[in-house]
Amino acid sequence: LCYDTPGMRLTQAEGNWQVAGAGRTIDEIGKPAVRFDMDALGAAKLGELTGSNVGRQMAVLLDDQVYTAPNLQSRISGQGRITGVEPSEIDYIVRVLGAGSMAAKLSPEPVSESTVGPELGADNLDRGLKAGVIAFALVAAFMVVYYFGCGLIAVLALLINAVLILGLMAINHAAFSLPGIAGVVLTFGMAVDANVLIYERMREEMESGADFRTAVRLGYSRAMASIVDGNTTVFIVSVVLAFFGTQEIKGFAITMIVGSITTFFTQLYVTRVLFYLLVEKLGWRRGSMLAVKFPAIARAFNPNIDWMKYRYPMLGFSALMVVLSGAAMYNAGADLFDNDFRGGTKITVQLKNGPDGQPMMMTRQQAQDRVEAQDIDAPKVLAINPSPEDATKSSRFAVKTTDKDAVEVQQKVLAAFSDVVDVQPAIKFTGMDADALSAPVKPILSDNLADTVGPAALRVSSADYRGGAAIIVENMDPRPTKAQLEERLRQIRSDPAHEPTRSRPHSWVVLAGDDNAVQSAALLVYDENADFIREPDRWTSTLRTQEWAMLKDAMARSTSLAGVESFSAAIAQSFAAQAAISVVFSTLLIIIYIWLRFQSFRYSFGAILSTLHDCIVAVGLIALCEPLVNNAEGVANAIGVGPFKIDLNVVAAVLTILGYSLNDTVIVMDRIRETKGKLPFATRKVVNDAINSTISRTVITSGLTMLATMTLYIFGGEAIRPFAFTFMVGVITGTYSSIFIAAPLVWVHKEDPTQHPSSRARAAVATV
Repeated sequence: LCYDTPGMRLTQAEGNWQVAGAGRTIDEIGKPAVRFDMDALGAAKLGELTGSNVGRQMAVLLDDQVYTAPNLQSRISGQGRITGVEPSEIDYIVRVLGAGSMAAKLSPEPVSESTVGPELGADNLDRGLKAGVIAFALVAAFMVVYYFGCGLIAVLALLINAVLILGLMAINHAAFSLPGIAGVVLTFGMAVDANVLIYERMREEMESGADFRTAVRLGYSRAMASIVDGNTTVFIVSVVLAFFGTQEIKGFAITMIVGSITTFFTQLYVTRVLFYLLVEKLGWRRGSMLAVKFPAIARAFNPNIDWMKYRYPMLGFSALMVVLSGAAMYNAGADLFDNDFRGGTKITVQLKNGPDGQPMMMTRQQAQDRVEAQDIDAPKVLAINPSPEDATKSSRFAVKTTDKDAVEVQQKVLAAFSDVVDVQPAIKFTGMDADALSAPVKPILSDNLADTVGPAALRVSSADYRGGAAIIVENMDPRPTKAQLEERLRQIRSDPAHEPTRSRPHSWVVLAGDDNAVQSAALLVYDENADFIREPDRWTSTLRTQEWAMLKDAMARSTSLAGVESFSAAIAQSFAAQAAISVVFSTLLIIIYIWLRFQSFRYSFGAILSTLHDCIVAVGLIALCEPLVNNAEGVANAIGVGPFKIDLNVVAAVLTILGYSLNDTVIVMDRIRETKGKLPFATRKVVNDAINSTISRTVITSGLTMLATMTLYIFGGEAIRPFAFTFMVGVITGTYSSIFIAAPLVWVHKEDPTQHPSSRARAAVATV
């Protein structure tokens, strides 16, 4: 689209043609520029259009909005270049041009919207970070108490691991979401698994009479295969999540991928270097551990149990658990799924403070009754963070419904709680429906604000905003305080939808009324990259347009609700498809990996069957949570169980179970393969010996992971609790299934020729 600025004479090429791609480049004098490429039809049409418009401006549009309008210096066909671009805007323009290659136009209505109030967001963040610190401290304390000096080395490696994770996330500008924080906490619990494997191998060697130096060498060499196999399965699941997961799940997946890489480096390389320096250079020769100091502990961790004797009762119990889980899921039906997969709206309500200055409290049933009286479609009320003094009461509730009209649901929920919440309604003002071009946004061209907005701003300096914009907001109804206006802007500028406005200096100037009841005001804002005096076109296309959109959004939002989330049916179907693809693709890749690694489909079958058992049981218990809340609310609240449903975070937890359970199973299978040696198949004795020899590692690692996950469950807050609950179930069932499902399925139902009675008799005759 080409136009002349004064008369706005338009010339447009016809036809369906597109930008094929865009990227960074430089101009003739080495300054940054933007390169773009056209498709075949676009090259012909653009050449025809630009050839007759050299010297005029060419606008770049996305969904009917002008984003930039550079001057045409020559005819453009297949390739073009945009020069004179500020370095800070290059990436933005490249993204805009790249988006222009989309065949479809963006819908004016969002298919998914999420708004989190600052109090709720800060609470979630504080709880997540607190859970991370506590989990790290507990895991570190156990390692030092149980493994002594070796444990200190593991803790040091864990600290380095944490720093590397934070550093790599910062380098890639990856923000930590709540699932991402959960991923870090789980990394703390699972990263020490490598050290536990090594140290338990070292203990075995020391108990066999090896000196400490030899025990260190053999511990690393013999644990290597199990560490590689276990972490690879987790890495595979995380990569699949990163590719096919939604944005929420990707935050968790990326953290786990980074954690897997840093764990390999710190727990294998860093700790090995530390042992080398201490043993080889500083002469450390007498290492010890709690189980070495106290042989009774070692004997408890070296049982002689015939696990295979219990295989049929345990397989029957497992089958029963799967059937009951399936029945629970069937009984729950569509109610098992949260709004992420059904579409609908979720409203979080925070009750106001009472006369005593403390938040008001009510029971979940009282909140449920209020909501049901408002004619909302199938509402479900969840009490968030119940009171420690009375587990049946809370000051914060989540209202979930399949009704997809978020505005109407908000109004009904506000009506339901109007007497117990601080209602700050949307603010109406003159010209609020105007578009950016006709909006009351004026350039600031002098140091005296009165020259821009009129005599109401006499003696108010605008020197700091010269070249910026003054947005005039008149006749506000209801009248807010100046502090409320500032808070609205603070909240809205943190919204990703208004990211370009985040760092711009701004301030409110009251024009009519006073600070306690503002009738009219001017919002002053400045951007050095869009100074009206130097670049009026950029001022119009960026500063004016973005700030007006931001202001309208800030004034239109109700600030009485702690959070609002809405999902359309289309986005729900997309989430369901992505979750299904993630599960299926992860399973297939892991089957292939284990098959190739162990050279036997029997191992793959055993690993996948036990893992699917764990995932089904975890989902089955999720299905039982809502009946527990409905029939024993006090008990459910006391143990932190809510009417959990399958949402995106629970899907991430189920896929994490997939990785964790496989990690546990593969370690047992690695020991079976090692114990089998050159035997043609795994005998009953081989399987029993493998389980008995790895039971110490299984108990310690599962215990540490449970410790970290329970920390998430107790201290992580309501946003993480369904994830932590699901994963806790997975840790328990994963430990159980690796022993009672996977290992027995590896056993070949043949007699060991060296143990058969007739073989022993023939051997005795031959000896005589």
